[in-house]
Amino acid sequence: MTVPEGRIPVPFNMSQSLDTDSGRIRRELGYTESLSQEDGLRRTIEWERTQPGAEAPGIGLLDYVEEDAILAGESQA
Repeated sequence: MTVPEGRIPVPFNMSQSLDTDSGRIRRELGYTESLSQEDGLRRTIEWERTQPGAEAPGIGLLDYVEEDAILAGESQA
């Protein structure tokens, strides 16, 4: 699902590609993850829960209700 351009104003350039490929580092350097995906996610959640505030830099508190309304096409934001 895509959010229409300009519907969620953020002070960041969101147009960059998010495609990634770890094949080269795996082939050339033999990289493997040191943690399982489950352990990494668990540790990330534990860390997030210990950090003060739920704010993203420059945009204040995230408004999940408004984001859901935008995705559902119900917001005029």
